[in-house]
Amino acid sequence: MRIVDLDVAEANLRLVREIGNGALAVLSAVMVIMLGLFVLRRFQDPAGGVRRGWYDEPGTQIAIALMVLVFGKGLRSTWIWLLLSCQNVGGDCGWMYRTPYVIEAAVLISIVGGLCIIRVLSPREWLPWSWLGSTAVCVGVPLVYYWVHWAR
Repeated sequence: MRIVDLDVAEANLRLVREIGNGALAVLSAVMVIMLGLFVLRRFQDPAGGVRRGWYDEPGTQIAIALMVLVFGKGLRSTWIWLLLSCQNVGGDCGWMYRTPYVIEAAVLISIVGGLCIIRVLSPREWLPWSWLGSTAVCVGVPLVYYWVHWAR
């Protein structure tokens, strides 16, 4: 259904969703580029070559983790933006529903980035249980929700 065929409230809601996801997609792309440049500057030695111990710095680790998280969120926002844009003009969006695992891959990438952020920011005495526990909660809560609401 094209957006011009809807009532005003539904059309406005669809446009806000499309514009919001488009803005997040573009912002995510810019952030990934900026974080990548930050990591590249940490990687390079001012005298030329590769700097030793560049990955051991927490700032570099958090930048890489943020880059992974934002890349996954950006991939998801981009896919949703394209889907909403296709739907709003009345296009054939069936191919997007048949394309396997784009949203799932984006969510998995985001989860890995988030767990890396938890690992970097956790105090040393909490490791490795902080990110292992976070992983268990990430998997456990949705599974319990699914079991309570759908599997019975």
